[in-house]
Amino acid sequence: MPINIEHFDLIWRAKNGDKQALQELFRAYYGTLFGMAQKLAWNRALAQDLVQETMVSAIKSFPEYRMECQFLWWLKRILYRRYADHLRKSRNEVPVYLADEDPPDASVEQTRAIQVR
Repeated sequence: MPINIEHFDLIWRAKNGDKQALQELFRAYYGTLFGMAQKLAWNRALAQDLVQETMVSAIKSFPEYRMECQFLWWLKRILYRRYADHLRKSRNEVPVYLADEDPPDASVEQTRAIQVR
């Protein structure tokens, strides 16, 4: 999606401290990011979390955005990084079982791993 004049204006105003322009800018791209996050995560709640984390990261690092690439591409990179962080965290999490629970059958876990791949 090429940057049109409206978005360029919003980016420029936001870069100069206009908080209203920053809100409008992120509102304009929310739907696109949410659609991408749903395709990545296949989970609506996780997609919402990813977009929220993306927006927070983008707002924090917005002063570093140098307008050298399209704004959407910059947001996409942040979204992909948040998703990669999520995958890393979930891979490192060890399931906790209560003492009276039996751990799941290993074959079930293997089937799940194959399905994920």
